[in-house]
Amino acid sequence: MSLSALESSSRFEVRYFFERALECYKPFSDTVLLLPCTARKPYLTSRTHRALRSKVKVNVNEIIISSPLVVPREFELLYPAVNYDTPVTGHWSEEEVSFVAGWLKRFIEKGGFRKVVAHVTGGYRKVVERVEDEVEAEVVYTAEKDVLSDESIERLKQEIESKGKVDLYRRILEHMLSYQFGITWSGKVAGRYPELELLEGKKRLARVDRIYGMLDIYEKIAAYLLEKNIYTVEIGDFEVKGTIFAGGVLRADEKIRPNDVVVFHNSRIFGVGLAAMSGKEMAGSEKGIAINVKRKFSEGHHHHHH
Repeated sequence: MSLSALESSSRFEVRYFFERALECYKPFSDTVLLLPCTARKPYLTSRTHRALRSKVKVNVNEIIISSPLVVPREFELLYPAVNYDTPVTGHWSEEEVSFVAGWLKRFIEKGGFRKVVAHVTGGYRKVVERVEDEVEAEVVYTAEKDVLSDESIERLKQEIESKGKVDLYRRILEHMLSYQFGITWSGKVAGRYPELELLEGKKRLARVDRIYGMLDIYEKIAAYLLEKNIYTVEIGDFEVKGTIFAGGVLRADEKIRPNDVVVFHNSRIFGVGLAAMSGKEMAGSEKGIAINVKRKFSEGHHHHHH
């Protein structure tokens, strides 16, 4: 991806992703494996990452490097990581290298990693070499010419093979809940990657929406967000159809950004929808669609009046 893409509207999205992901990142190991990005998204479904994992047990944290994104494995299903189209072809400009290296350094520092295993070549390696002297961690390079060659795989095994097994899908769902709403939740992880869902008994709590790159939520989590007043929008007592217009919004959480999953409510019902504008705009404007409704629940036994 050229840096001109960074100059466009995506720049804000990229910065938001980095800031938020850094804030929510909670590694489980003291080693991080750096991998190149893939044309196919999400990365775990790509031929390269699948082949690598079939040969090596990966029980350490992983960060995928691309331009302009640096994506810890836990965040790979989130927008914009899951929707970025253009893999880097060979050449990295100086500007790209330093931009990506700057963020990689911050993730390595946030993780407090003692060891960085860089299984990358070419421009990706340039990025890692740029941060090598600036981080506390020991940096080891394991890939020659090709990340999937026998030699490269052998060296990688020596650096990261270990016992134990990490519940990666659970970690991904946990990081998504934290990233989107700042909450934690337990439950059973089900579904086939990347169509993961979180269940409680037979009841669905949340499910990955690949199109938008986020977790969609159901009644129980929606009710909780309402109780805590997180990502909520209060609307007038009207009949809710497929869309809610800004004119019908009484109050909205200022943290809401366009395309966020939000919980709307009035005295009779509450429900889940996708924000079509920011919280500030919803509360301030009279015209335009504020929320596209996904599902609604009747208040019944829930009483959420602020």
